[in-house]
Amino acid sequence: MHQNTRPPIVSIVMPCYNAAPHLSMSIDSIQAQTFNDWELIAVDDGSTDDTRLRLNALTDPRISVHTQRNQGVSAARNAGLKVAQGGYVAFLDADDTWTPDFLAHMVKALAARPDAALAYCGWQNLGVEGGRGAPFVPPEYETPDKATTLFSGCRWPIHAALTRRSALRDAGGFSPALKNAEHFHLWLKIAIPAPIVRVPHVLAF
Repeated sequence: MHQNTRPPIVSIVMPCYNAAPHLSMSIDSIQAQTFNDWELIAVDDGSTDDTRLRLNALTDPRISVHTQRNQGVSAARNAGLKVAQGGYVAFLDADDTWTPDFLAHMVKALAARPDAALAYCGWQNLGVEGGRGAPFVPPEYETPDKATTLFSGCRWPIHAALTRRSALRDAGGFSPALKNAEHFHLWLKIAIPAPIVRVPHVLAF
């Protein structure tokens, strides 16, 4: 658990399944954040490689490791949410990264809008071909047509958002019954009833 006497401002939930090849890169991007009032909850979802050994070797007191039998990414994220203490929650998969100022930008955006449930930012897909690897900054979705636009397709990836923990709780977390698009389902439940905030920077990779 977090070592301070008060909860961290941000909880980061990282589901890990056979994540050894990329794990250090993702965790390094968290530890490089200029905003450092966070906890990382890494959930080993029954990995069969040395993911658990690598996680248990980490000495940063802000990092806690939880293990479970393999149940899928939704169950792993929900397990992290159950022990999260921060008022804000971000999700970073074990093969994704952030710029060092991701949390600084995202926390500032949500703190400035107490009515907003979620902030979203731009991202870039690395290692893909056919023009799909260009940096992308999403448009403003807080419009009169927000619901129609959001229903038409998932508008940001799991790691390009920061959400209030209260909104995640009210939405019931991720649905383990879904085999894909589980985060799209959750974003709809959070982002349609409440305002969302655009952060016009490419911060997630």
